[in-house]
Amino acid sequence: MADTTRVSPEMLALTPEPLTAEAFAEFGSVVGPGKLVLTSTEFPFFTNVATLEPDHPPITYVNRHHDHNQIFATFDGKPMIVVVASPRLSAAELRLEDIRAFVTDGSTAIVFHVDTWHLAPRAVGPEPIRALNVQATNNHVHTERLELAPTFGRQIQLAVPRKIDVLRQIGESRGRLEQEVDRLDEAGLTAIGPDDWSVKDHLAHVATWEEFLIAVLEGRDRDAALGIDRSSTASDTFDVDRVNLSILKRHRDRPLADVLETFQETHARVLGALEKLTDADLLRPYSYFQPSAETTEVSPIIHWIRNNTWEHYDEHAAWIRGNAGR
Repeated sequence: MADTTRVSPEMLALTPEPLTAEAFAEFGSVVGPGKLVLTSTEFPFFTNVATLEPDHPPITYVNRHHDHNQIFATFDGKPMIVVVASPRLSAAELRLEDIRAFVTDGSTAIVFHVDTWHLAPRAVGPEPIRALNVQATNNHVHTERLELAPTFGRQIQLAVPRKIDVLRQIGESRGRLEQEVDRLDEAGLTAIGPDDWSVKDHLAHVATWEEFLIAVLEGRDRDAALGIDRSSTASDTFDVDRVNLSILKRHRDRPLADVLETFQETHARVLGALEKLTDADLLRPYSYFQPSAETTEVSPIIHWIRNNTWEHYDEHAAWIRGNAGR
C-alpha cells in the first residue's frame, strides 16, 4: 500500500483489502441471486438508511451481536470499508492484529455472521455516505462491545491512500529521476553500462511500463501496451525478465531524442489517467479495471500504480546514480 497514511504509536495502521466472497467467508456472506436466510432469535428485523462516517476517524471499538445477522449495502456505487474479526474469537482471545478491513466495490451487499466482530462500515474518503442497514430492532440486547484502547493500549487507523498524496509522491520521485538524467550529456545517456543497459535503455523501459499502467487503468490490452504477444510463445506465463529483455531489444536502436520525447509524453499521460481516479478508485481491485482479462487478481490498483511509478522511478534513478559516470 502507498505510504500515504502516517499514524502515531498509539494507532495500528490497518490497510483495507478488496472484498471477495472467498476472503470474507469467515466473517459473513456476500448477497447474490440466491436466497440468504437471516437469523434473529428474539427480535424482529428493521431497516433504515444509515449514514456511514468517513474513513479517517480512529476505530475505537468493535462489537458483535450474539443473536442476529446484520446487512449493509451502499447506494450510487460508492464503496464502503468493512472492519471485522472472526466470530470464533472470544473477547479474551481477540488480538488487535486479528482485526481486518475489506473494501467493497460499491455494488455489494454484505451480511455479517452472527457473532462476527465489527462496527458500522466506513465511507472511503473524507465525506460520509448513505447505506442501507438491516438488523434486529433491539440491537443493543445480546450485543458485546470491546473498547480497543483500554483493552490493547492502541486503537486502529485505516490506512487509506489519498490521490493528492499519491500524486505528490509520484512527482517527488519523478523529479529525482529527471535530475539524474539532466546531469548527463548525450554520451552519458547512450553509453552502455556494466549490465549492458544504457541510461537511454532505462528511460525507454520506464516509459513502456508506464504505457502498461495506462492500458490497465483504461481497460485496454496490457500485453499490447508492452509490445508482447503471449499467444505466440510456448508459454503464456507472464515472465517479467523475458518481457524486460523484449523491451530492451525493441527500443535499443531508437534515436535518443525519440526516447526522451516518449519518456516525457508517456509520463504526462500517466498523470492524466491518474487524475481521473478518486480516492475510492485507488482501493478498487485490478479486476475492476481489467474486467475482460482472464485473471483472478484482486490486489488494489494502488499496488500497480506504486510499482510502475514512484518505486520504479527510484529504482532506475539509483541505477543511473551508481553506474552512469559517477
